[in-house]
Amino acid sequence: MDVVTPPEEIEIVASPPVVVPTVRSPRAFRAMVAGLVLAAFVVGLLFPRHESRPRVERRPASQVSQSVRVGAVAHASGGALRLARLTQRGLDFSATVSIVEGSLDPRSIVGASVEVVTQETEDLRTVSGVSDVRLTHIPAGFTLDGSLPSGVGRILEFRISSVQLRLAQAPEWDVNISSIWPTRGAEPKVVHLGSSRSVGIGRSLRLVAVLAWHDRLEVDLGLPEVAEGEMSDLAIDGLEMSMSGEGDGLQDRWKTTLGAVQQEQISPTEILARFEGIPHAVHLVTIKATRVSRFLAGPWSWRLA
Repeated sequence: MDVVTPPEEIEIVASPPVVVPTVRSPRAFRAMVAGLVLAAFVVGLLFPRHESRPRVERRPASQVSQSVRVGAVAHASGGALRLARLTQRGLDFSATVSIVEGSLDPRSIVGASVEVVTQETEDLRTVSGVSDVRLTHIPAGFTLDGSLPSGVGRILEFRISSVQLRLAQAPEWDVNISSIWPTRGAEPKVVHLGSSRSVGIGRSLRLVAVLAWHDRLEVDLGLPEVAEGEMSDLAIDGLEMSMSGEGDGLQDRWKTTLGAVQQEQISPTEILARFEGIPHAVHLVTIKATRVSRFLAGPWSWRLA
């Protein structure tokens, strides 16, 4: 009789999983590095690092206040000026200037160009031109009032780069424009003149020509004493044209005066002025330079500190 043996029991034991390293492609590795760098950059933006830097002390211009008695005389080719006092309140300043006896006529001074040297910080100084300077006459001198550009500090040096003198002469010319006015046909019609008038100080103005268009007259003035390539020290501040004519039955004669509507210096030696609204019946006009000025160059300079 056969003996049947029972089958052997087989024990199955689960072994832990074996980690097999994966090999990443170079492209995937570079993408991972780029992602880490981008993440660090974003964290830096969200949480900035505060560094301690030396702080530059700036005194606001509105807090600047000084009143300096100067009393010094500055000399230039045009004469001698004394800066008596300079007062600064924030960006506003006022300078009191007197004329040294015998150098200039204070009544003839009608304007001045100003520059200042200011200090914003211990190591920062700025040179600035000042626009819209107001001049007021006082006995034996004048005052200059103006405002500094924003952002500048205390005035260390005050300069007058030039002064403008009003000349007494007002030259004029009588011109017959009947040959060109009113204009018909080709434009412009021109009357060539070339007559000069003295303005004093050895200078003169020349009326070169009058040009007529269908709606206006233009006057060409020259500065004969200015050499080629040089700038003139004369300025024509105002030009006017006077005219008269026969009446229309209600009045025997009429007279009117027009100021130049446009005036520009088209070259160092030439000025062109434009007049509009001239009646067609006009034949004789008077052209007059109402205000002529001369610029005297400095600089007159004073240090306050």
